Amino acid sequence: INAEYMGVKITSSHSPSFCFRIMSHKLSHRRGQPSDGKMEKKVVEGYTKDGERFPIPETLNTIETYHFKNLSYASCLGLALFLSACYVTFFCSFSRWVNVAIFFVFRFGYNVGLGVILRSQSLNGVVTKWYERNTKNTKSIFSKFLKSLAVASLTPAYRKKGIEIYPVEFNSWLVYKQLVNIILFNDGLTWLLLAYKCFEFPSAFTLKVVLQYGAGIFLVVFNYWAKVDAHRCIGEYCWYWGDFFFRKDEKLTFDGIFELFPHPMYSALIP
Repeated sequence: INAEYMGVKITSSHSPSFCFRIMSHKLSHRRGQPSDGKMEKKVVEGYTKDGERFPIPETLNTIETYHFKNLSYASCLGLALFLSACYVTFFCSFSRWVNVAIFFVFRFGYNVGLGVILRSQSLNGVVTKWYERNTKNTKSIFSKFLKSLAVASLTPAYRKKGIEIYPVEFNSWLVYKQLVNIILFNDGLTWLLLAYKCFEFPSAFTLKVVLQYGAGIFLVVFNYWAKVDAHRCIGEYCWYWGDFFFRKDEKLTFDGIFELFPHPMYSALIP
């Protein structure tokens, strides 16, 4: 059996729960247009290792996570850590090595900590099993805490629907996103604090100094464009390693920065 409901293809391989999710997802807005008058984006399907399919809702990116209206327990913790680093940098007479240590903590968490978690998730589904185990008791405080983190990762338009309609693989990824946002946010900003701590204003602006500053400004601007364009191309799913949790039924078009560098996020030319 093959059918199509409001632009979404439904086949006999889809479970009844998936069909219900599609209907509830679509009927929450007017046909083809949500209540705010903006055109609704095409619904993209995700599917788990067991073949369960579900519509993927929109999620927040790193910057949106720290908007006031989107603050969660995790983003508040991320802000508190950054403000603490700012206090150490601007109001304490510590040496620059303290800033090196602070940056190292978040860089280590990014390169090693998240890597170990992703490897364990890839091999044994550790994060998904941990989330499922700790959310079985719906009345426990920790279960409610984890679910609140997952809901906070969604855009406001999707929070009212809750996360119960989505599989545990997707919900555990939402919680993992919150951890990534704490580390990613502070990894970049503590690097800027370290750069500030190490900065010394030149005594004279020679041609060499001007060229050095020009090259530095160019690399900063180029780095910013590369990150923004890479995010535009791969989206939230790839940016937060969603393929370690579930699959997304969508093909990517690698244009923009990917036409210059095959791996722009980790190129040796980009600081």
